[in-house]
Amino acid sequence: DDDEEDEEGEEGGDGPGIHTAMLDEKAAAIHCLGACAAYGGASFAPHIEAVMGPLLGCADHFHEDVRGALARTLSHLVKACAAAEPPQPWVKGEAPASSKLGKATRWLLQRSWRTLVSTFKDDDDKDTVAAAAESISEIVLLLGPSVLANAPWHPASTDPLVNGALALL
Repeated sequence: DDDEEDEEGEEGGDGPGIHTAMLDEKAAAIHCLGACAAYGGASFAPHIEAVMGPLLGCADHFHEDVRGALARTLSHLVKACAAAEPPQPWVKGEAPASSKLGKATRWLLQRSWRTLVSTFKDDDDKDTVAAAAESISEIVLLLGPSVLANAPWHPASTDPLVNGALALL
């Protein structure tokens, strides 16, 4: 009982407190998965489907560190997936087509793209928005214009990205 009283006193009151250790653990776990994908490359690809559900469950988490870690991790997962099934190269002057992306990459983008764009446009934390913007940029640079083609995971227009970026300028 004495330990509990000490802990309550350290938190600064008798009201509810945020358990920062749990937040740190969740953000660290997300970061760990991202690091495994980033450095494991294609060898991490078989694990992507299993981790997507729990990861996307964190998209609306109340704490910005968790949402930011998720935004960064999603681009690492796309990189690992693309390493396992490299996209067909885009040729200048050719219309971008999502068919140039592998099946698993298209599946992953269907699950993650809207989360990244929504975080970029709507999140109230500037560092989380920056993480989403960087992830979107990395994915587009890696996969080329096929990502922005009229595909199921992306609206026919790039307006949300352009308007979101202009609002930040």
